[in-house]
Amino acid sequence: MIKDIIQNVYSKCPLVHNITNYVAATDCANITLTIGASPIMADEPKEVGEVTQIADGLVLNCGTISESRLDAMLISGKTAKSREIPIVLDPVGVGISKFRTSAVHKIITEVKPDIIRLNASELKSICLNIKNMSGVDAVNIDSLDDTVELAKKLSLKTNAIIGVSGISDIVTDGKNTAVISGGHAMMKKITGSGCMLSSVIGAFAAANPNNLFYAVSVAFGLYASCGRNAYKENIGIATYKNNFFDEMTNPDLEGIEIEYR
Repeated sequence: MIKDIIQNVYSKCPLVHNITNYVAATDCANITLTIGASPIMADEPKEVGEVTQIADGLVLNCGTISESRLDAMLISGKTAKSREIPIVLDPVGVGISKFRTSAVHKIITEVKPDIIRLNASELKSICLNIKNMSGVDAVNIDSLDDTVELAKKLSLKTNAIIGVSGISDIVTDGKNTAVISGGHAMMKKITGSGCMLSSVIGAFAAANPNNLFYAVSVAFGLYASCGRNAYKENIGIATYKNNFFDEMTNPDLEGIEIEYR
């Protein structure tokens, strides 16, 4: 099943429309290319509807949210929803400002994304309405079980698959849950590593639109496995990042660790 989901990405070469942040846009495009998908990075409200019309999937990333980007996300999101192509929302930094929080909730309400990929701090902010004091970086909630339960509640409330990045990653559709092991602490040193993951998830979802729960969990699993394998002793961040891209280009599929519950 894991190999089939990954092979679908390579064989279908989905076109993924990313409305992402300018900090990580290049890396998001390049990571999408490593897995055989094709990225298009367009965020002008006057054209995004047309771009989404030809795309196989849509990724909405709130990292550098603005009025213009919010307008673009709403236009593209509604276009994608009408075409029934998968939509991934990455609510980067939700809870750090009123505008950002309002924008995220507006997207969830009006676009109804199929997948929400976030970290523990962002999950807590959305579910518990707690101000995010850690910016875009994650903090632990209480335990893995607490995170799973909170993610399930958000999934049932939004009817979206929830993917939570952390020491162990979690993916849930409200009933089924996957816990993913792997990764490396150095991944947190790469700006935009979560944003890149959301783009990878967008490609996997676009290539497997009828199997989203497993598509998302396998995307997490592949990403974590490559993050673990990219680390070599006594390397710096730049070398680690290059190694990670190389691992994503030629991944070790046997190293993917997913526990389905």
